[in-house]
Amino acid sequence: IEGLDFLLINNESQDDSLKEAEIFSKAHQRVFLVDNKINNGSAGAFAQGIRYSKEHRYSFAYLIDQDTQFDAASMRSLLRASVLLGDEYSVLCSAVYASENHTLYLPHFRVMFDKFLCRFYPAKLDPKELRKIDAGGNTGLFINIEVIGDANMDESFFYHMEDYDFCLRVNQIKPIYLIPESIIYHPNKYPKVSKLRQ
Repeated sequence: IEGLDFLLINNESQDDSLKEAEIFSKAHQRVFLVDNKINNGSAGAFAQGIRYSKEHRYSFAYLIDQDTQFDAASMRSLLRASVLLGDEYSVLCSAVYASENHTLYLPHFRVMFDKFLCRFYPAKLDPKELRKIDAGGNTGLFINIEVIGDANMDESFFYHMEDYDFCLRVNQIKPIYLIPESIIYHPNKYPKVSKLRQ
């Protein structure tokens, strides 16, 4: 998609990720790389991404994990929803699947809170329906940078609930929507989790 920039954040990787990221960023003009000398956790990396977006005056940021797969169709779905909603949203969430045949949907990535309980979304969703939700998981958060103001991920979290905390705070500013038409894959995230437990 034209006009998109990519920010790769290396969180003290222990493999060849940094070398590959350096090669990739040098080969592509719109790919930028940040190399952290310590592992800041997902909250720290995502907070960096949001700060970068604000400093460079981007309209939105799309936060994804290192092993998430997405494509142009998924991005176009988010952009269409963004235009449709105008500025009346804080975050749009992609639907996350563990496999391409959609057999392993991960509903706990997209939740609603009922007092102290979470209600997870079922696997079958209308792909055209925009649904208000309370929170989304780290991967696949399309953030309206101008709307969220000073809100950011709390970097005191380290891989535990920082995504839901962030969403609950920005949901007080403007609603969060699940965009089922925007499909991304987080392969083998929970291969041993049974459908019953999901």
